[in-house]
Amino acid sequence: MAAPYIPLKPSGRADDLLGILVRAEETRYARENVVVPEKPAWKRAWLEPIGNLFGRALYAFIGSLPAKTLAEIQLAFWKKVATPNTFPFAAEDPRLDDARRLLRSLGGSREPAILCVFTHPPVRGEWLNLNIELTRQTLWVLPFLRGRTTRPKLIVAVDPFALDGFGLFLEGAYAGFMGSLHLGFDRLASYRGAVSRALVGFTSWSRIAWRLTSHLRRGGEAGIPLGGGVPTTSRALYSAKEFVWECRRKRPRGRSGADVLAALDASSADFRAFAASGLVGPALRKNAWRILEAWMLAVVAGAWGGDGAAPGGVPSADRGKLTPVGRRSALAVAVSMGLDAAASAEAVELFDRELARDTPYRSRLFRVLAGRVAGKGTPLLIVPLSHGAPPDVKITWGEPLALVDRRGEDVSVQRADGSRATAPIARVFRELVDRHLP
Repeated sequence: MAAPYIPLKPSGRADDLLGILVRAEETRYARENVVVPEKPAWKRAWLEPIGNLFGRALYAFIGSLPAKTLAEIQLAFWKKVATPNTFPFAAEDPRLDDARRLLRSLGGSREPAILCVFTHPPVRGEWLNLNIELTRQTLWVLPFLRGRTTRPKLIVAVDPFALDGFGLFLEGAYAGFMGSLHLGFDRLASYRGAVSRALVGFTSWSRIAWRLTSHLRRGGEAGIPLGGGVPTTSRALYSAKEFVWECRRKRPRGRSGADVLAALDASSADFRAFAASGLVGPALRKNAWRILEAWMLAVVAGAWGGDGAAPGGVPSADRGKLTPVGRRSALAVAVSMGLDAAASAEAVELFDRELARDTPYRSRLFRVLAGRVAGKGTPLLIVPLSHGAPPDVKITWGEPLALVDRRGEDVSVQRADGSRATAPIARVFRELVDRHLP
Protein backbone atom coordinates (compact mmCIF):
# COMPACT_ATOMS: atom_id res chain seq x y z
CA MET A 1 0.00 0.00 0.00
CA ALA A 2 1.36 3.44 -0.86
CA ALA A 3 1.84 5.65 2.19
CA PRO A 4 -1.15 8.03 2.38
CA TYR A 5 0.53 10.68 4.49
CA ILE A 6 3.38 13.13 4.16
CA PRO A 7 6.89 11.82 4.95
CA LEU A 8 7.23 11.54 8.71
CA LYS A 9 10.72 12.53 9.74
CA PRO A 10 10.58 13.12 13.52
CA SER A 11 10.74 16.83 14.33
CA GLY A 12 11.31 16.68 18.08
CA ARG A 13 8.04 18.57 18.63
CA ALA A 14 4.66 17.42 19.90
CA ASP A 15 3.73 16.71 16.26
CA ASP A 16 5.77 13.52 16.65
CA LEU A 17 3.01 12.13 18.86
CA LEU A 18 0.51 12.28 16.02
CA GLY A 19 3.21 10.98 13.71
CA ILE A 20 3.22 7.84 15.84
CA LEU A 21 -0.52 7.51 15.37
CA VAL A 22 -0.12 7.93 11.62
CA ARG A 23 2.15 4.90 11.61
CA ALA A 24 -0.31 2.96 13.75
CA GLU A 25 -3.14 3.85 11.38
CA GLU A 26 -1.10 2.70 8.39
CA THR A 27 -0.65 -0.65 10.16
CA ARG A 28 -4.40 -0.88 10.73
CA TYR A 29 -5.12 0.03 7.12
CA ALA A 30 -2.84 -2.77 5.96
CA ARG A 31 -4.52 -5.20 8.39
CA GLU A 32 -8.04 -4.24 7.26
CA ASN A 33 -7.23 -3.66 3.56
CA VAL A 34 -8.30 -0.01 3.69
CA VAL A 35 -7.31 1.99 0.61
CA VAL A 36 -6.89 5.78 0.66
CA PRO A 37 -5.74 8.22 -2.04
CA GLU A 38 -2.03 8.08 -2.82
CA LYS A 39 -0.22 11.31 -1.95
CA PRO A 40 3.47 11.22 -2.94
CA ALA A 41 5.70 13.87 -1.39
CA TRP A 42 6.70 15.41 -4.73
CA LYS A 43 3.05 15.98 -5.62
CA ARG A 44 2.18 17.33 -2.16
CA ALA A 45 4.99 19.89 -2.40
CA TRP A 46 3.26 21.86 -5.17
CA LEU A 47 -0.41 20.82 -5.12
CA GLU A 48 -1.05 21.29 -1.39
CA PRO A 49 -0.07 25.01 -1.37
CA ILE A 50 -2.29 25.63 -4.39
CA GLY A 51 -5.18 24.10 -2.47
CA ASN A 52 -4.30 26.16 0.61
CA LEU A 53 -4.32 29.35 -1.46
CA PHE A 54 -7.66 28.47 -3.04
CA GLY A 55 -9.15 27.79 0.39
CA ARG A 56 -7.89 31.10 1.78
CA ALA A 57 -9.29 32.95 -1.26
CA LEU A 58 -12.66 31.22 -0.88
CA TYR A 59 -12.74 32.23 2.77
CA ALA A 60 -11.97 35.84 1.86
CA PHE A 61 -15.20 35.88 -0.14
CA ILE A 62 -17.45 33.63 1.98
CA GLY A 63 -16.28 35.10 5.26
CA SER A 64 -17.19 38.62 4.13
CA LEU A 65 -20.86 37.72 3.64
CA PRO A 66 -23.47 38.87 6.19
CA ALA A 67 -23.77 36.51 9.16
CA LYS A 68 -27.30 35.43 8.20
CA THR A 69 -26.29 34.59 4.63
CA LEU A 70 -23.23 32.71 5.83
CA ALA A 71 -25.32 30.71 8.29
CA GLU A 72 -27.84 29.75 5.60
CA ILE A 73 -25.07 28.65 3.23
CA GLN A 74 -23.36 26.53 5.87
CA LEU A 75 -26.54 24.82 7.06
CA ALA A 76 -27.63 24.04 3.49
CA PHE A 77 -24.18 22.70 2.57
CA TRP A 78 -23.82 20.49 5.64
CA LYS A 79 -27.35 19.15 5.15
CA LYS A 80 -26.50 18.07 1.63
CA VAL A 81 -23.28 16.40 2.75
CA ALA A 82 -24.92 14.70 5.77
CA THR A 83 -27.78 13.15 3.76
CA PRO A 84 -29.25 10.58 4.44
CA ASN A 85 -28.21 10.83 8.09
CA THR A 86 -30.11 14.04 8.85
CA PHE A 87 -32.52 14.85 11.69
CA PRO A 88 -34.89 17.79 12.22
CA PHE A 89 -33.88 20.66 14.48
CA ALA A 90 -35.58 20.22 17.86
CA ALA A 91 -36.34 23.83 18.78
CA GLU A 92 -38.85 22.73 21.43
CA ASP A 93 -36.57 20.24 23.18
CA PRO A 94 -36.86 20.75 26.98
CA ARG A 95 -33.08 20.61 27.38
CA LEU A 96 -32.70 23.52 24.99
CA ASP A 97 -35.36 25.44 26.92
CA ASP A 98 -33.24 24.82 30.02
CA ALA A 99 -30.14 26.04 28.20
CA ARG A 100 -31.80 29.29 27.10
CA ARG A 101 -33.14 29.93 30.59
CA LEU A 102 -29.73 29.26 32.11
CA LEU A 103 -28.06 31.58 29.59
CA ARG A 104 -30.44 34.41 30.48
CA SER A 105 -29.67 33.95 34.17
CA LEU A 106 -25.93 34.47 33.73
CA GLY A 107 -25.53 38.13 34.59
CA GLY A 108 -22.33 40.11 34.86
CA SER A 109 -20.32 42.62 32.93
CA ARG A 110 -19.32 40.17 30.19
CA GLU A 111 -21.60 38.37 27.74
CA PRO A 112 -21.55 34.62 28.48
CA ALA A 113 -19.87 32.28 26.01
CA ILE A 114 -21.56 29.14 24.67
CA LEU A 115 -19.85 25.82 23.97
CA CYS A 116 -21.53 22.77 22.44
CA VAL A 117 -19.59 19.57 23.19
CA PHE A 118 -20.60 16.61 21.07
CA THR A 119 -19.80 13.00 20.30
CA HIS A 120 -17.96 11.93 17.15
CA PRO A 121 -19.59 8.97 15.34
CA PRO A 122 -17.42 6.42 13.49
CA VAL A 123 -16.21 7.69 10.12
CA ARG A 124 -16.93 4.50 8.27
CA GLY A 125 -19.85 2.27 7.31
CA GLU A 126 -23.46 3.35 7.00
CA TRP A 127 -23.04 6.15 9.56
CA LEU A 128 -20.12 7.75 7.71
CA ASN A 129 -21.83 11.15 7.38
CA LEU A 130 -23.41 11.26 10.83
CA ASN A 131 -20.55 13.36 12.20
CA ILE A 132 -21.46 15.96 9.56
CA GLU A 133 -25.02 16.02 10.90
CA LEU A 134 -23.80 16.68 14.43
CA THR A 135 -21.75 19.55 12.98
CA ARG A 136 -24.90 20.92 11.32
CA GLN A 137 -26.89 20.59 14.54
CA THR A 138 -24.15 22.45 16.42
CA LEU A 139 -24.05 25.30 13.90
CA TRP A 140 -27.83 25.61 14.25
CA VAL A 141 -28.11 25.42 18.03
CA LEU A 142 -25.48 28.02 18.97
CA PRO A 143 -27.26 31.02 17.37
CA PHE A 144 -30.62 29.52 18.42
CA LEU A 145 -29.59 29.60 22.08
CA ARG A 146 -28.21 33.12 21.71
CA GLY A 147 -31.46 34.31 20.15
CA ARG A 148 -29.81 36.04 17.22
CA THR A 149 -27.68 35.30 14.18
CA THR A 150 -24.02 34.89 15.11
CA ARG A 151 -20.79 33.52 13.65
CA PRO A 152 -20.11 30.34 15.66
CA LYS A 153 -16.78 28.55 15.36
CA LEU A 154 -16.10 24.83 15.15
CA ILE A 155 -12.98 23.03 16.29
CA VAL A 156 -11.96 21.06 13.18
CA ALA A 157 -8.82 19.09 12.40
CA VAL A 158 -7.20 20.20 9.13
CA ASP A 159 -4.09 17.99 9.06
CA PRO A 160 -3.37 15.16 6.58
CA PHE A 161 -4.19 12.53 9.22
CA ALA A 162 -7.76 13.82 9.57
CA LEU A 163 -8.16 14.31 5.81
CA ASP A 164 -6.53 11.13 4.53
CA GLY A 165 -9.58 10.26 2.44
CA PHE A 166 -9.39 13.54 0.48
CA GLY A 167 -7.36 14.15 -2.64
CA LEU A 168 -4.38 16.49 -2.24
CA PHE A 169 -5.99 19.59 -3.70
CA LEU A 170 -9.17 19.17 -1.66
CA GLU A 171 -7.13 18.47 1.47
CA GLY A 172 -5.19 21.70 0.98
CA ALA A 173 -8.31 23.72 0.16
CA TYR A 174 -10.12 22.39 3.22
CA ALA A 175 -7.20 23.37 5.46
CA GLY A 176 -7.12 26.88 4.01
CA PHE A 177 -10.88 27.44 4.13
CA MET A 178 -11.98 25.67 7.32
CA GLY A 179 -8.83 26.70 9.15
CA SER A 180 -9.82 30.32 8.50
CA LEU A 181 -13.61 30.22 8.76
CA HIS A 182 -13.55 28.06 11.87
CA LEU A 183 -10.97 27.08 14.47
CA GLY A 184 -9.05 24.66 12.29
CA PHE A 185 -6.02 23.05 13.90
CA ASP A 186 -3.12 21.11 12.39
CA ARG A 187 -1.57 18.38 14.55
CA LEU A 188 1.20 17.82 11.99
CA ALA A 189 2.11 21.46 11.46
CA SER A 190 5.89 21.01 11.59
CA TYR A 191 5.70 18.46 8.75
CA ARG A 192 4.27 20.95 6.27
CA GLY A 193 6.41 22.37 3.49
CA ALA A 194 7.58 25.98 3.79
CA VAL A 195 5.00 27.41 1.38
CA SER A 196 2.10 25.57 3.00
CA ARG A 197 3.28 26.68 6.46
CA ALA A 198 3.30 30.27 5.27
CA LEU A 199 -0.31 29.95 4.10
CA VAL A 200 -1.90 27.94 6.93
CA GLY A 201 0.67 28.00 9.71
CA PHE A 202 -1.80 29.84 11.94
CA THR A 203 -3.66 26.51 12.32
CA SER A 204 -0.76 24.91 14.22
CA TRP A 205 -1.80 22.76 17.19
CA SER A 206 0.30 25.00 19.44
CA ARG A 207 -2.14 27.90 18.92
CA ILE A 208 -5.51 26.15 19.21
CA ALA A 209 -5.99 26.51 22.99
CA TRP A 210 -5.28 30.24 22.75
CA ARG A 211 -7.58 30.67 19.72
CA LEU A 212 -10.46 28.81 21.37
CA THR A 213 -10.27 30.48 24.77
CA SER A 214 -9.78 33.93 23.23
CA HIS A 215 -12.92 33.44 21.13
CA LEU A 216 -14.92 32.29 24.15
CA ARG A 217 -13.64 35.05 26.44
CA ARG A 218 -15.06 37.54 23.96
CA GLY A 219 -18.49 35.97 24.47
CA GLY A 220 -18.34 33.83 21.35
CA GLU A 221 -19.95 30.51 20.47
CA ALA A 222 -18.05 27.35 19.61
CA GLY A 223 -18.55 23.63 19.06
CA ILE A 224 -16.10 20.81 19.65
CA PRO A 225 -16.27 17.02 19.20
CA LEU A 226 -14.68 15.44 22.25
CA GLY A 227 -13.51 12.32 20.46
CA GLY A 228 -12.37 11.26 17.03
CA GLY A 229 -13.85 9.04 14.36
CA VAL A 230 -11.24 6.27 14.68
CA PRO A 231 -9.92 4.44 17.77
CA THR A 232 -6.41 5.88 17.49
CA THR A 233 -7.69 9.39 18.12
CA SER A 234 -10.72 8.71 20.33
CA ARG A 235 -8.81 6.43 22.65
CA ALA A 236 -5.06 6.50 22.13
CA LEU A 237 -4.44 10.18 21.50
CA TYR A 238 -6.62 11.52 24.28
CA SER A 239 -6.87 8.74 26.86
CA ALA A 240 -3.18 7.85 26.92
CA LYS A 241 -2.11 11.49 27.23
CA GLU A 242 -4.66 12.07 29.99
CA PHE A 243 -3.33 9.03 31.85
CA VAL A 244 0.25 10.34 31.82
CA TRP A 245 -0.94 13.82 32.82
CA GLU A 246 -3.00 12.51 35.75
CA CYS A 247 -0.05 10.44 37.01
CA ARG A 248 2.13 13.53 36.72
CA ARG A 249 -0.34 15.59 38.77
CA LYS A 250 -0.48 12.95 41.50
CA ARG A 251 3.27 12.32 41.78
CA PRO A 252 4.94 13.19 45.11
CA ARG A 253 6.12 16.74 45.56
CA GLY A 254 9.72 17.13 44.42
CA ARG A 255 9.61 14.20 41.99
CA SER A 256 11.23 15.74 38.91
CA GLY A 257 11.04 14.69 35.29
CA ALA A 258 14.66 13.53 35.51
CA ASP A 259 13.75 11.32 38.48
CA VAL A 260 10.85 9.80 36.54
CA LEU A 261 12.98 9.05 33.48
CA ALA A 262 15.75 7.53 35.59
CA ALA A 263 13.27 5.21 37.30
CA LEU A 264 11.63 4.17 34.03
CA ASP A 265 14.98 3.63 32.32
CA ALA A 266 15.98 1.31 35.15
CA SER A 267 12.73 -0.68 35.22
CA SER A 268 11.63 -1.00 31.57
CA ALA A 269 13.79 -2.33 28.77
CA ASP A 270 10.89 -1.67 26.39
CA PHE A 271 10.88 2.03 27.25
CA ARG A 272 14.64 2.24 26.77
CA ALA A 273 14.29 0.65 23.33
CA PHE A 274 11.48 3.01 22.39
CA ALA A 275 13.45 6.11 23.46
CA ALA A 276 16.33 4.97 21.23
CA SER A 277 14.14 3.92 18.31
CA GLY A 278 14.03 7.24 16.45
CA LEU A 279 10.23 7.40 16.41
CA VAL A 280 10.47 10.83 18.07
CA GLY A 281 13.04 13.58 17.62
CA PRO A 282 15.94 14.29 20.02
CA ALA A 283 14.35 17.39 21.57
CA LEU A 284 11.20 15.51 22.51
CA ARG A 285 13.25 12.68 24.04
CA LYS A 286 14.66 15.20 26.52
CA ASN A 287 11.17 16.18 27.73
CA ALA A 288 10.16 13.59 30.33
CA TRP A 289 6.42 14.17 30.03
CA ARG A 290 6.33 14.19 26.24
CA ILE A 291 8.43 11.04 25.86
CA LEU A 292 6.16 9.23 28.32
CA GLU A 293 3.11 10.38 26.37
CA ALA A 294 4.74 9.23 23.15
CA TRP A 295 5.54 5.78 24.56
CA MET A 296 2.04 5.22 25.93
CA LEU A 297 0.50 6.43 22.66
CA ALA A 298 2.71 4.09 20.64
CA VAL A 299 1.91 1.10 22.85
CA VAL A 300 -1.89 1.49 23.02
CA ALA A 301 -2.19 2.48 19.34
CA GLY A 302 -0.11 -0.49 18.19
CA ALA A 303 2.81 1.44 16.72
CA TRP A 304 5.17 -0.08 19.29
CA GLY A 305 5.30 -3.12 21.53
CA GLY A 306 3.98 -5.90 19.34
CA ASP A 307 0.20 -5.60 19.85
CA GLY A 308 -0.42 -3.96 16.51
CA ALA A 309 2.54 -5.16 14.46
CA ALA A 310 2.27 -8.88 15.28
CA PRO A 311 0.28 -11.04 12.82
CA GLY A 312 -3.35 -10.83 13.89
CA GLY A 313 -2.43 -8.46 16.68
CA VAL A 314 -5.03 -5.95 17.83
CA PRO A 315 -3.78 -3.07 20.02
CA SER A 316 -5.44 -1.66 23.12
CA ALA A 317 -7.08 1.28 21.33
CA ASP A 318 -8.87 -1.02 18.88
CA ARG A 319 -9.88 -3.48 21.60
CA GLY A 320 -11.19 -0.77 23.93
CA LYS A 321 -9.20 -2.25 26.82
CA LEU A 322 -5.58 -2.57 27.86
CA THR A 323 -3.77 -5.60 26.52
CA PRO A 324 -1.20 -7.27 28.82
CA VAL A 325 1.53 -5.25 27.07
CA GLY A 326 -0.46 -2.02 27.50
CA ARG A 327 -1.24 -2.71 31.15
CA ARG A 328 2.38 -3.54 31.96
CA SER A 329 3.60 -0.35 30.28
CA ALA A 330 1.00 1.84 31.98
CA LEU A 331 1.88 0.40 35.38
CA ALA A 332 5.55 1.12 34.73
CA VAL A 333 4.69 4.77 34.01
CA ALA A 334 2.63 5.14 37.18
CA VAL A 335 5.30 3.55 39.37
CA SER A 336 8.06 5.66 37.82
CA MET A 337 6.05 8.76 38.76
CA GLY A 338 6.42 7.74 42.41
CA LEU A 339 2.84 6.57 42.95
CA ASP A 340 2.48 3.79 45.51
CA ALA A 341 1.12 0.36 44.57
CA ALA A 342 -2.52 1.19 45.32
CA ALA A 343 -2.45 4.56 43.53
CA SER A 344 -0.65 3.04 40.53
CA ALA A 345 -3.22 0.26 40.23
CA GLU A 346 -6.06 2.77 40.51
CA ALA A 347 -4.57 4.99 37.79
CA VAL A 348 -4.19 2.04 35.43
CA GLU A 349 -7.77 0.90 36.06
CA LEU A 350 -9.10 4.39 35.31
CA PHE A 351 -7.07 4.36 32.10
CA ASP A 352 -8.49 0.96 31.17
CA ARG A 353 -12.07 2.14 31.76
CA GLU A 354 -11.58 5.26 29.67
CA LEU A 355 -10.23 3.19 26.78
CA ALA A 356 -13.58 1.39 26.66
CA ARG A 357 -15.37 4.66 25.93
CA ASP A 358 -16.03 6.07 22.46
CA THR A 359 -15.94 9.57 23.96
CA PRO A 360 -12.90 10.35 26.15
CA TYR A 361 -13.18 12.53 29.24
CA ARG A 362 -10.79 15.27 28.01
CA SER A 363 -10.03 16.43 31.56
CA ARG A 364 -7.24 18.78 30.50
CA LEU A 365 -9.47 20.53 27.98
CA PHE A 366 -12.10 21.23 30.61
CA ARG A 367 -9.49 22.47 33.07
CA VAL A 368 -8.27 24.94 30.46
CA LEU A 369 -11.81 26.14 29.78
CA ALA A 370 -12.56 26.51 33.49
CA GLY A 371 -9.37 28.46 34.11
CA ARG A 372 -8.99 30.60 31.00
CA VAL A 373 -12.65 31.41 30.36
CA ALA A 374 -14.80 31.15 33.52
CA GLY A 375 -11.81 31.86 35.76
CA LYS A 376 -11.15 35.09 33.82
CA GLY A 377 -14.65 36.47 34.29
CA THR A 378 -16.62 35.09 31.30
CA PRO A 379 -19.41 32.65 32.25
CA LEU A 380 -19.42 29.59 29.97
CA LEU A 381 -22.62 27.74 29.06
CA ILE A 382 -21.91 24.11 28.06
CA VAL A 383 -24.48 22.10 26.10
CA PRO A 384 -23.87 18.37 25.42
CA LEU A 385 -25.00 16.71 22.17
CA SER A 386 -24.96 12.96 21.51
CA HIS A 387 -25.80 10.74 18.54
CA GLY A 388 -26.72 7.69 20.61
CA ALA A 389 -25.36 4.31 19.50
CA PRO A 390 -26.05 2.64 16.14
CA PRO A 391 -28.54 1.29 15.26
CA ASP A 392 -30.45 3.42 17.81
CA VAL A 393 -29.22 6.72 16.43
CA LYS A 394 -30.91 9.97 17.41
CA ILE A 395 -30.05 13.56 18.23
CA THR A 396 -30.01 13.84 22.02
CA TRP A 397 -29.40 17.08 23.91
CA GLY A 398 -28.01 16.69 27.41
CA GLU A 399 -28.48 18.73 30.56
CA PRO A 400 -26.77 22.14 30.21
CA LEU A 401 -24.51 23.61 32.85
CA ALA A 402 -22.63 26.87 33.23
CA LEU A 403 -19.15 27.46 34.56
CA VAL A 404 -19.12 30.72 36.48
CA ASP A 405 -15.74 30.63 38.27
CA ARG A 406 -12.71 28.53 39.08
CA ARG A 407 -10.73 28.41 42.30
CA GLY A 408 -7.78 26.03 42.26
CA GLU A 409 -9.02 22.50 41.60
CA ASP A 410 -12.68 23.47 42.03
CA VAL A 411 -15.16 24.99 39.63
CA SER A 412 -18.39 26.84 40.41
CA VAL A 413 -21.28 25.37 38.40
CA GLN A 414 -24.74 26.86 37.87
CA ARG A 415 -27.73 24.81 36.70
CA ALA A 416 -30.95 25.71 34.89
CA ASP A 417 -32.96 25.41 38.12
CA GLY A 418 -30.93 28.28 39.58
CA SER A 419 -28.82 26.13 41.90
CA ARG A 420 -25.11 26.74 42.19
CA ALA A 421 -22.46 24.42 43.64
CA THR A 422 -18.69 24.16 43.80
CA ALA A 423 -17.06 20.82 43.04
CA PRO A 424 -13.75 19.36 41.79
CA ILE A 425 -13.25 20.04 38.09
CA ALA A 426 -12.45 16.41 37.24
CA ARG A 427 -15.61 15.12 38.93
CA VAL A 428 -17.91 17.66 37.28
CA PHE A 429 -16.80 16.82 33.78
CA ARG A 430 -16.50 13.08 34.22
CA GLU A 431 -20.11 13.09 35.36
CA LEU A 432 -21.12 15.23 32.37
CA VAL A 433 -19.39 12.92 29.88
CA ASP A 434 -20.61 9.73 31.58
CA ARG A 435 -24.22 10.92 31.61
CA HIS A 436 -24.56 12.59 28.24
CA LEU A 437 -21.70 11.62 25.90
CA PRO A 438 -21.30 7.83 25.68
